[in-house]
Amino acid sequence: TWEDAPTPKHLDSFVPRDKAFIHQARDRANMSVCARIAVTLLVLSSAMLVAHGVTSVLTVWALLGCSAVLMAQLILPAVFWLKSCGPFRGSLGRGAATSIAVVAVLLDGVCTTLTIQRFNDPPCPATL
Repeated sequence: TWEDAPTPKHLDSFVPRDKAFIHQARDRANMSVCARIAVTLLVLSSAMLVAHGVTSVLTVWALLGCSAVLMAQLILPAVFWLKSCGPFRGSLGRGAATSIAVVAVLLDGVCTTLTIQRFNDPPCPATL
């Protein structure tokens, strides 16, 4: 099978070679109909609650901007690099990636807290 075939060394860090991981991923892809309905209802209900609770779409964009952007640009790349390349690099590289991830998580928490504190602000500020 392809799982037992030899692969070049540079592909080993990107292709899951563990048979248990591959089988577990296949099992997760086969969700039952009830599980799919439950996940869909959960996503739609949470979106409805957020839409009902905020006064402006600007608040939603601010929350997404402060949390999702920091996560996509700083946190996730550093964590993925630590997981895939970190064990093969020096302590300086691992320390730098870890410090970037930790500082980004702290900044994400501060930014999200400030955004949540402004949830009740009017949608359009008064002009002078």
